[in-house]
Amino acid sequence: MEIFDADIQKLKNEIIENFVLHIGDAWKKASEHDKKLLEQCAKDAAKLHFKTLTSKEDLRKEILIVNASLANLSVAIYIQVNKIFWESVMRAATIVLTTFIRSAIAASVI
Repeated sequence: MEIFDADIQKLKNEIIENFVLHIGDAWKKASEHDKKLLEQCAKDAAKLHFKTLTSKEDLRKEILIVNASLANLSVAIYIQVNKIFWESVMRAATIVLTTFIRSAIAASVI
């Protein structure tokens, strides 16, 4: 399975949208630094998620790195950032990967 930057970008955007939706008013307290940090964490998580489809190597280490970055969000004081973030990753990944699978099935039927 070949992963393109557009796939990673789409999953990253879904992760951010899902995360912001689930942290609610805490997002209003986020600084520009927080928003940039979340964007980078979401991009890393998107890459990581696609990587897990082909390789399990270094997965735990990379998750720990993302979690360490999430701990730097100033909104982390108010909410369980790691839990909400990884739940957002799974929800977004499910949506995006379902779309990919449907597209692949449709392409193979034709």
